[in-house]
Amino acid sequence: MLPNENLHGKLWSIVVYEEFYKSLGNRFLVAGDYNTKHTYWGSNLITYTGRTLFNSITKIGLRVISSKEPTYWPFDKQKTRDVRDFGITKNISREQVDVEASLDLSSDHSPTIVSIRIS
Repeated sequence: MLPNENLHGKLWSIVVYEEFYKSLGNRFLVAGDYNTKHTYWGSNLITYTGRTLFNSITKIGLRVISSKEPTYWPFDKQKTRDVRDFGITKNISREQVDVEASLDLSSDHSPTIVSIRIS
């Protein structure tokens, strides 16, 4: 199950996020469409789900990696482009990670390219 999926019809709670990230071990990178908004990773606003994820990340000491460039390009002109695709890391130095937004648009989301330098 990915973090943006519902758990028995309910939104993910801080506890569920913590269990998910703790299950990944001592070092990881998880990236994808979190479908949640918070200014911390570059979104235009903060939603309930964004605040929940941010509080979980902060509580267990994880890092967000984001280009802070829009990754969501809605077809509906009533909606606004935003950052919904990003990564979360544990025990990977920010100096080892490069994040780049790509404008290769094959859907309403553009890819984010993450490179990790291994030393």
